[in-house]
Amino acid sequence: MESPIVAVVKFFLATVLLDTYQYWMHRWMHVNRTLYRLFHSVHHELTVPFAFGALYNHPVEGFLMDTVGGAIPSLILDMHPWTSAIFYSISTLKTVDDHCGYAWAWSPASLFNANGAKYHDIHHWGKGIKYNFSQPYYTFWDHIMGTEYDSAMERLRIKKEKELAQDENRGRKIEKDESVPVKRAGSERPELRQRRPETAFDFEE
Repeated sequence: MESPIVAVVKFFLATVLLDTYQYWMHRWMHVNRTLYRLFHSVHHELTVPFAFGALYNHPVEGFLMDTVGGAIPSLILDMHPWTSAIFYSISTLKTVDDHCGYAWAWSPASLFNANGAKYHDIHHWGKGIKYNFSQPYYTFWDHIMGTEYDSAMERLRIKKEKELAQDENRGRKIEKDESVPVKRAGSERPELRQRRPETAFDFEE
């Protein structure tokens, strides 16, 4: 049996490895339409997640995401069977908690990071399906890759505000340039070219 310190260190490293594997595998199943249609769409039949639906998925996805996802950290870190068993059990409980549809106020998981039921619920509805791929422990890959929902919506809001400001500035410039000084042939005196009326109400009486 490993010492408690070694077991804790390996457990922490295993959570990072699992999150890395599951983020990219999960995102791949969304980006690749074939994989999504054949496998991952089964899990997304749950638009309102619930605890028992945490592992409701296609068997192929279950093998790739859960079985392989848990085995890789165990093998890489050469974890003791007992450490692996604890790691598997806590990871499964965390997945159930993420899908329970209720953000427990005193959940131990919520004390360390923002990845929980509220975070994962967003991924299961509307345009949130394109964001919040991280699971089950952390959110750092979403932040690194720009797929964290709240941050993405904030960037989109800022972008829209800039576009509106540019449109307003462009509109002011057009209004300013509506009358352009021109010269008549043989005359040095500039005159104003009249703006073409766009509607009947633009004619002056």
